[in-house]
Amino acid sequence: MIVEAFPGSGKTTRVPPALLRHFSGRIIVLEPRRIAARLAAEWVAGETGEKCGQTVGYQVRFEDVSSPVTRLKYITEGILLRYMCSSPALNGVDCVVLDEFHERHLHTDAAFAMVRHLQMTSRPDLRLVIMSATIDAEQIRSRLGETKVFSLEGRLHPLTVRYVPDPGGRPLKSRVSQAVKEMFADERCAGHILVFLPGYGEIRACMEALGEFAERHGALLLELRSETPADGQKKVFTPSEKRKIILSTNVAETSVTISGVTGVIDSGLARIAGFAHWSGLPTLDVRPVSQASCTQRAGRAGREMPGLVTRLYSEYDFQSRPHFERPEISRSDLSEMVLGMTLILEAGRGPALQVRDLPWLQEPPPSMVESASELLRMLGAFDRKGSVTSLGRRVSSYPLHPRLARMVEEGRRIGCEAQSLLAATMVSEGMLIKKGASLGEKSDSDIGLQLELFRELERSPRSLERHASAVERATLRRIERAAQSLCRQRGIGWQDALLPIGDDDLAAVVLSGFPDRVAQVRSSERRQSGSLPGGSAAELIFCLGGGGTLARTSAVTDSTFIAAVMADEKTSGADAATAISVYAAQSVSAELLALAGGALVREESACYFDEAAGRVRNVERLLYGRLVLEERSIPADSLACEEVLTEALRSAWPGPLKSAEAMAQYGSRVRLLKEIGVDCDFPDLEGEGFDSLIHHICRGRRSFDEIAVSSLEEYIESMQSPQARNALKSLAPLTIQIGCNRKARVHYEEGKKPWVASRLQDFFGVMETPRIGGGKVPLVVHLCGPGGQVVQVTSDLGSFWRNAYPSVKKEMSRRYPKHYWPDDPAKAEPRMPGRGVNRRQK
Repeated sequence: MIVEAFPGSGKTTRVPPALLRHFSGRIIVLEPRRIAARLAAEWVAGETGEKCGQTVGYQVRFEDVSSPVTRLKYITEGILLRYMCSSPALNGVDCVVLDEFHERHLHTDAAFAMVRHLQMTSRPDLRLVIMSATIDAEQIRSRLGETKVFSLEGRLHPLTVRYVPDPGGRPLKSRVSQAVKEMFADERCAGHILVFLPGYGEIRACMEALGEFAERHGALLLELRSETPADGQKKVFTPSEKRKIILSTNVAETSVTISGVTGVIDSGLARIAGFAHWSGLPTLDVRPVSQASCTQRAGRAGREMPGLVTRLYSEYDFQSRPHFERPEISRSDLSEMVLGMTLILEAGRGPALQVRDLPWLQEPPPSMVESASELLRMLGAFDRKGSVTSLGRRVSSYPLHPRLARMVEEGRRIGCEAQSLLAATMVSEGMLIKKGASLGEKSDSDIGLQLELFRELERSPRSLERHASAVERATLRRIERAAQSLCRQRGIGWQDALLPIGDDDLAAVVLSGFPDRVAQVRSSERRQSGSLPGGSAAELIFCLGGGGTLARTSAVTDSTFIAAVMADEKTSGADAATAISVYAAQSVSAELLALAGGALVREESACYFDEAAGRVRNVERLLYGRLVLEERSIPADSLACEEVLTEALRSAWPGPLKSAEAMAQYGSRVRLLKEIGVDCDFPDLEGEGFDSLIHHICRGRRSFDEIAVSSLEEYIESMQSPQARNALKSLAPLTIQIGCNRKARVHYEEGKKPWVASRLQDFFGVMETPRIGGGKVPLVVHLCGPGGQVVQVTSDLGSFWRNAYPSVKKEMSRRYPKHYWPDDPAKAEPRMPGRGVNRRQK
């Protein structure tokens, strides 16, 4: 059935215990947050007159308060799949309740699919109850068939809602402080004030901003979040004559009613679950909440009497928000869910099914399911057919992401399970050192460096003051609590977790969890010496393709290969070579990568062109993905080498030949001869003819140096028949002899007549314009002055000497008086460069 009821109507604390009267078996209630599960269980247990853990209990991450006689158990959502791994049919469970379903967390959707699957197969007697204050009941009903829907209005008192946007962009703590002071003085709000903030950082800032105000007015300034100690939570929920100002994360949206609250201040923000695309690990990103969450928050002010709500955003902003949060199943890493559900399906007695075959409320994107499955195969949790391996079963037993659970399993295999567990926890909780901060030390591992710091802080808490700028106390305590809880679960002594771990062991542990995140460092030497321009980060090439950089704050400076554990990814405005910035890495050796095995390690024979050396190499390689670990030369096949060299020359054309001008000249020479009627079999160098030329140049060669031994003219000439070669040499020569045995180059250009250029003095005594083509084609002569500048262009030398030379002589003799400028050039002899003036002739 579906229960839709306003906040404060008693869904969480009234419906589940009422169900106890209708079922003889156990009832499991899934809550979105630990604090909601714990408080609801304690509240209901108190109303029955029993201690929590008897008839009513709860289980959250790292804490199980229940017993064999517990019949009503509040649990956080991820616990259900772990429970089903040992009891796929939910034996002994009569009813599953999904509370606060509108939040559409990943594990809520997974629980819905698994319970519906059981109902439709082996457990038609199993009952499902879906509850929320704001829910799309019709969408759910359309997937459930005949289902009872109960819409209950509850006893929500009138609310006065006002919107206070901030166009000036003031800090959130200033806006909250002002809103609290105004509401505290408003006669419409005589009770406690509940403030919704994104997270601990904002709570701490607002605590500092409101401390003096609360003290001056005798108010209790309290915080409420998942990590708040039990005594702190008790102060929030215990009635008090003093007015309370409660600074809370979104845990207060779904917790037990806080008695006496008549005012709510809503920042409109929350840390919403997502995942890091790089690692798949869960993240919490500050984003605006949905209209449903805004309604949930506002309802906290009207549960006992009329209330006042201040929203620190505009009404337009509220109306623009989606009605419900986008389901996590469409935006989260699915590897942990896919592993757990596959394990459950394989343990069931029904027909073989895959995750995508389940009766989802909203089917997960197939590409994301496939990506999750591929990762699980790389980790060794899945075999090639997608079945769970024995390693995968052990990995699934940890309350960790599969990457991190795989790290712990590797540690267990090599004898350092306790230390691996601490390392995995540190990665899970977001690392000890703040992103962007650095201890200024160098190491083979950012993980190892932080483990050393953690051990130091555990042994000497006072040393935290020295590292206050790089480490937050809250992060330290969170890592400590999580790691200690995991140690208790695994039966590991805490002191064992604090023992040092060897560099090689840590590298093996980290690599086991991040085998697909290995990169080669291209600039490690330059980075270590500090010679990279502008303090740039080292460049990375990743084993599966693409590139990135290693952040300057990383302690890893001298490594050829790394496993990238934490990274930022730019989703837009960056090219593939710089889109990823790695800020936590582990150095790994080529030997360790070679021993890693798996699909990423393979051997291949390759004939390739080494651009740096400019030659073809034939080698055997050991590869890790696309990265070369080892390479050795082997005897080469000549034909294969020629093909590789041919492609390299084609790509780099004209490459070692420096210039392709000879091809253009050849084409112009051939066209000239054909125009004057010369009929020879001249090789074509265009289209397929160019391919023939490239193959001809590379025949029998393996390097650019060998190609450069001859010129392009020589290669073209060697392709010609003797008849064509003689015709070109005699009728379209590359040089002609002029003056005093000087040779002048003949230029052949498309769309121009052939021409030569030389010093004017070289043509003294030459009255006829030089000709080629058997005397049929006169050359255009470029006459140059002593400085090399062209002073006249002519195709009729006789006319030049008679008509233009006197004026040219006048100008040249003025500019170059030491040079020979005869009055009668027809009778003068050509002069070699550098000769002085012939005084007798002058």
